[in-house]
This record gives sequence, C-alpha cells and structure tokens, in this order.
Amino acid sequence: MKNLLVLGDSYALLDEKHGHWASMWADINNISVTHMGYPGAGHVHIINKFLADPIFIEKYDTIFYSVTDFLRADVPAVKDKKDNIETYYNRLRKKQIGKSLSDISDRELAHASPSLLNSLETISQEDLAQYANLLNYTNEQVKERINIQIKNIKGFYNSMLIEWISRANLFAVETLILKCREKDVNLVLVMWPGIQMHKDNFDGAQIFDCTTLNDDLERNNSTNHLTSSDHKKLLVKLSTEIMKENIKL
Repeated sequence: MKNLLVLGDSYALLDEKHGHWASMWADINNISVTHMGYPGAGHVHIINKFLADPIFIEKYDTIFYSVTDFLRADVPAVKDKKDNIETYYNRLRKKQIGKSLSDISDRELAHASPSLLNSLETISQEDLAQYANLLNYTNEQVKERINIQIKNIKGFYNSMLIEWISRANLFAVETLILKCREKDVNLVLVMWPGIQMHKDNFDGAQIFDCTTLNDDLERNNSTNHLTSSDHKKLLVKLSTEIMKENIKL
C-alpha cells in the first residue's frame, strides 16, 4: 500500500488544527495520503466528481470513503427558474449531456438535506456571519441566499419520493464499489453515526464502523467535526481493527 485517498463529505477533510485519524495512521505507516472532501455533499455528487476524471481512481491503491446521510441531494441555490425543463432540452438538442458536475458553480447549487433545512431555519447570527465570510457575501446577500435555499429545499423534498433519493445515493456508492473492484482498488467504507443501512448493501467493500462515536459532539471549529482527541480515538480503533484483521490493507 502506497497511496491512500480519503474521500467523502466534510468528514474526509484534513483539519489544520485537529488533523485527521486517517492521516495520523498514514503518517505512522509512511503512506502517502490525499484528502478529497466535499462538505455537505451527497453520494451522487461526491462520487460523480471523483469518477469524472478516470486518472483519480488509478492514482490510489486504497480509498477510505465516508458514508453519511443518504437523503442528500443538490438543489438550485438561485431563484426558481421556470424554464429549467426547457433549458435542459435545448441543451440536449445542441450536445449530449455529460455526466460531470464540474461545470456547475458551487454558488448555483445547495447541498440539500433534511438536517441542513433545519439548520438554515434555525441559523444563529454567528453562523450567519461565518457563512457570509466563507462566500465573501454581505449578511443581506447571505440572508437572501438562505431564504432561497429554504424555499428550494422544501419544494424539492415535498415533490420527491424520499425512497428515490436514498436509492440514487445507494446506487452511487455501489458504483464506487464496482469501479474499485474493477481497478483492484481496496475500498474501505467509513460508517458514521446516523447510518441505518444494512452492511449487506455494501458487499464488495470493507467496513470501518464509526457509528459508536458520540454523534452529539460538542460544538467545535474543526472542519471535519472531530477534535484531535476524537481522531486519536479513531486512530486506535482503526489500528486495532487492522491488527485483528477485521480490516485488511
């Protein structure tokens, strides 16, 4: 094992202050590690981004993939466009629709989820200021964006079958499993608190179970939600799982 990729949502990010358990383990074992995290994104978005460039999967012999909320989806972060369908078919006539999402600006989409909707509806002034700083927006611009997101997210979930959304995300994870198997890449699915999926859904991948980690963590400024203490605990847990050969790398 030479090259490790940590892929996923914000749980895959390397925090400058608190670090990451996978990086700690890689450093101890002299393994090159790369972090590719998309905060708040769903499996369809993350895996599509990763597989859009074939060179990515060929660079790594092992991937740690964060498995989180299966109800996430992308919705517009701009005002409603009544001509969305018309625009789509106009594009279809001109050129084939590509599978990559790389041409969609992050300013034009919101990574939707029921938990995000609740957070937006109850956002604090502190979080509002951080949001404005992150996007380089004024507070008023952020408030307008949040109101649009709330409207679009509610409209999306009220018009969609929840089962369809979870299936689409599950199919994305299964695609990653199949692609890794095809390229002989060792895939470890990192299961986080809140995941209720049966492990049989992920046949063909190894499982690193972090669901016992307290999901009511104290508020902190870590970009991956975990403190250095949390990462050290997970480092010990991973090392133990490898030693017992529950995870084979």
